Amino acid sequence: MSAPRKFEARYPGRCPACHEPIDVGDDPVMEDHRAVHFECAGDQPRPQLVPREICPRCFTEKSVSGACACDDA
Repeated sequence: MSAPRKFEARYPGRCPACHEPIDVGDDPVMEDHRAVHFECAGDQPRPQLVPREICPRCFTEKSVSGACACDDA
């Protein structure tokens, strides 16, 4: 199988593999008729997303360290 060919994105979108944005000007590749990040293409294992604790005061995800932005307020 040949290496995937990069192209310049003309429209914004979201990578179906990692769910991160694909911005205009990025260089994704086509995989299964969908644009994905070059780094996400192929049979690489996908990182598992682990839900983080939600702050009961401001309802945002706390950082990995457990700190929250509203702690500074």
